[in-house]
Amino acid sequence: MSSVIFDLDGTLIDSAPDLHAAANKMLAQMGHPSLSK
Repeated sequence: MSSVIFDLDGTLIDSAPDLHAAANKMLAQMGHPSLSK
């Protein structure tokens, strides 16, 4: 076997909360309202 591919997003980890928090931080720094969940 020369390679293995893993699907981490939603399978082993859920990155949606981290992406939501990062987007809200960026929006706050730019003076825009935050995203709702």
